[in-house]
Amino acid sequence: MKAGIVQQIFNDHFDDYRKGRILDVRQWRAAWDIMTCRTPEKGFHVDECPNGDYRLTLPNSCKNRSCPQCGSTETQLWLERRRSQALDCPYFHTVITISHDLHGIWSANRKLFTGHMMRSAWGALQELLGDWRWLGGLPGVIAVFQSWDDELNLHCHLHLIVTAGGLNPDGRWVSANNKFLLPVPVLASKFKGKFLDYLKEGFNPLTKTGRKKPSDQMLTPPPGKSAQQCLNLINKLGRIRWHVDIEPAYEHANGVFKYVGRYIRRGPISEKRIISYDGKTLTIAYAHPGIPGTV
Repeated sequence: MKAGIVQQIFNDHFDDYRKGRILDVRQWRAAWDIMTCRTPEKGFHVDECPNGDYRLTLPNSCKNRSCPQCGSTETQLWLERRRSQALDCPYFHTVITISHDLHGIWSANRKLFTGHMMRSAWGALQELLGDWRWLGGLPGVIAVFQSWDDELNLHCHLHLIVTAGGLNPDGRWVSANNKFLLPVPVLASKFKGKFLDYLKEGFNPLTKTGRKKPSDQMLTPPPGKSAQQCLNLINKLGRIRWHVDIEPAYEHANGVFKYVGRYIRRGPISEKRIISYDGKTLTIAYAHPGIPGTV
């Protein structure tokens, strides 16, 4: 549909949506930015030639990552930076998904929880691929966290862009098999162990030396849950299998960068996916279980 349709939907319905709901500062900010992007509320800037050949007055963009009007430019800049860093080698696209039972803890501890996911994934890949049985080298990895699925449901997972090779202890490049990076159950088990250990430690008020932890290193139980209930859940999840997917290697990084880049600087839905909107009913396209889907 036309550009600005998400902004129109917010302007039409946000006042009704917020009634009876408690929104945090981040949510208020995102909504306000989307509703006022490129409007007089955001002000303007002047683009002019120093020689006086032209002068344009342009409305300011909000630059909020949830705003679809601002996403394309920011995504392109991210892609250009990543492409300049890419090595001339194949890349694996790996996806690690956590149990939906952990979404409550994530919602209450977004920054710390996501950091633990990133550190666990990198630690697992570094340890396993450093083993000569799998690669015997240090890989390059770019990790992207995503918190939603195609149907805009909460779905926390990591996209990992992994080089099909790495540097061995002598500093020489070792190439991986383009059809096989690691056994999926091995990576899933290694990540699970590291991540759940981080979560357990996060609910421990003391450091390993017995000192009280700073508040920014502590995990907070979600509303209605105690720390002990969270620890019980963590122990339960340690006894089941976790989901990891490793796709065959891409010939180069561009394809997987472009795929993952869609989630970096854009909100959960692009305006291209909106099929129709009549003021009351919104129809969007999604990949599964069928297209289109009405929400």
